[in-house]
Amino acid sequence: MTLAQVRALTKTLATWLAATTSLLFAVSRFLPSGRPGGYNGADDAWIQMLHMAFAERLQFGRDIVFTFGPWGFLFGGYHPPTYLISVVVWVATCAFAQTMQHATGSQSNAVDPDYRNCGEVR
Repeated sequence: MTLAQVRALTKTLATWLAATTSLLFAVSRFLPSGRPGGYNGADDAWIQMLHMAFAERLQFGRDIVFTFGPWGFLFGGYHPPTYLISVVVWVATCAFAQTMQHATGSQSNAVDPDYRNCGEVR
C-alpha cells in the first residue's frame, strides 16, 4: 500500500468516524435522562405544555397562545407522544446542515488529516 493510499484511507476513516460520532451524539441528546434542564427563557412547565399541545392537536391561537408556536416543543424536553417527531425533525435538520456544508465545499480542519490543504476548496 502506497503512502497516498494510506492517506486516502486515513482521510476516509476520519470522515466516517467524525460523521458517526456526530450522529451518535445527536441521537443521544434525545434519550430521556433525569430532570430536564432549563431552556433559557422557557419554564419547564411551558415546554411540557407545548409537547402536550402538539400531541393533543390543540389549535395555536384559538386553544392555546404561546410565542413559540406549534413547533415550539422542538426546543427541548421529553414527552413520549412527541419523541419520534422530535427525533425525525432534528435528524433531518442535522442532515440538511451536513448536506449544505458539503455542497458549499466547507470542511472542518478536524476531519482533514492532510492539514496542509486546510482552507483549500476541493
